[in-house]
Amino acid sequence: MAGNLIEGTPEDGLYFDGVLAKISSDGVLLWKRYYQHIPSQNTRHYINDLAQAPDGGFIMVGEVRDTINAPRQQGWLLKVDEYGCLVPGCELVSGVKSSDDSKSSDDFTLLLYPNPVGEELQVYFSGPAGGEHHFRILDAQGREWRRFSTRLPASPDVAGHAGRSSEVTLLVEVEELPAGVYYLQCLRQGTVVAVEGFVKR
Repeated sequence: MAGNLIEGTPEDGLYFDGVLAKISSDGVLLWKRYYQHIPSQNTRHYINDLAQAPDGGFIMVGEVRDTINAPRQQGWLLKVDEYGCLVPGCELVSGVKSSDDSKSSDDFTLLLYPNPVGEELQVYFSGPAGGEHHFRILDAQGREWRRFSTRLPASPDVAGHAGRSSEVTLLVEVEELPAGVYYLQCLRQGTVVAVEGFVKR
């Protein structure tokens, strides 16, 4: 099934994620993926239709509405694999908990694809649900080029993985960055909790 999730609090505002989920014939939720295109803040994501591709993945169409900046509305086309991943291998970290339960709530994962990147960087991000997570893109000299934020949706109960970290895939436009080496940092409450490097072609 596909659609959108509206979630938020009076403090953080509303978040509109595109969502895709797979349910077994017994009615068990196998996996659930959230997607956000990051042209700016206050965007609303809608997945209106989907079809299964010959390779077992899914093709989804919808729209991204930017409530502040023009263009106000953009078409949205996503092709994911059989696990709903835009970033290859996301199913390998999805639902994985640390063997030390005291650390599992603080585990953060960043996967970047493609790398090197041309126009759009796909960022698979997982961590504790709720609260703002801020990101910044720095070059090799430490200069900041881009800043954005997201909020992880409430963690779903997925095939026995209740209480696990939540996840989202962010689609980040990087076409304007000069060619070179960059670092994507994730910050929570002002502390850097994850860093991954990438090359801009």
